Amino acid sequence: MKTSLILYKNSLNSKYTAHEISLMFRELASKHCDIPIQKLYFLEDIVCTEQQKHLLQNDLDRLCAGEPFQYVLGYTEFCGLKLNVDENVLIPRQETSELIEWIARSEEKVGKILDVGTGSGCIALALKKQYPEAEVWAVDKSAGALQVASKNADETALFVNFKQADMLTGLCELPTDFDLVVSNPPYIMPSEKVDMPEDVLTFEPHMALFAPEEDPLVYYRAVAEFAFKCSAAVYFEINPLLSSQTCDMLLDLGFSEIEIKKDISKKPRMIWAK
Repeated sequence: MKTSLILYKNSLNSKYTAHEISLMFRELASKHCDIPIQKLYFLEDIVCTEQQKHLLQNDLDRLCAGEPFQYVLGYTEFCGLKLNVDENVLIPRQETSELIEWIARSEEKVGKILDVGTGSGCIALALKKQYPEAEVWAVDKSAGALQVASKNADETALFVNFKQADMLTGLCELPTDFDLVVSNPPYIMPSEKVDMPEDVLTFEPHMALFAPEEDPLVYYRAVAEFAFKCSAAVYFEINPLLSSQTCDMLLDLGFSEIEIKKDISKKPRMIWAK
């Protein structure tokens, strides 16, 4: 029994480029048929069992419905780590890996780290990899997200203390001896939905995406107040539309050293304060 790359291309050519479709087909065929991906580079048809063909067809149906490829595949790569992702967590973005790179360049040694709103655990695990001697904590409101994050910690053999907590009300239950607090909290205003990709709106968790229109910095303020209480440096991924407002908020809270950094697209995407 065979499954063909041509079938994927004919079904997905309105959504993806031929190159993207080839990459997706090879990744999924390698996963389900246990074939090294290098052996699939020059194949357009693969021999598979009826069960394997069913799995590949089911994946194709999900892609045709607009589901993000990373959810269909079940994992993604982030800062050299293979991380599980599903509908409980956001798919880690390039911008977030740039935040990790900035921290790694700026902080030579860190004793105790807190990641607020951990999702898949991508930030906490990448920082644990960067600072293996550090004690890393990570919190999230979502039980489903923490299940994904815990699985990722197990599979990457990186130990992180995970705790379920609401970033608006639960941080007060944590220790206050953190040296570094980092967060990529919900920061998109509902009015920005019109400019967002349909697959993000349909499939990624809104709880992790959107902040209230009337107070879009509410989550930043809660995390920054806790970081200030800890006398910790704080790093945020931010909404480029609200960079100056985020800076003003940090100044109002008492932070005296603040730096905004642009991402690879030249948008103000990260902020540090101490």
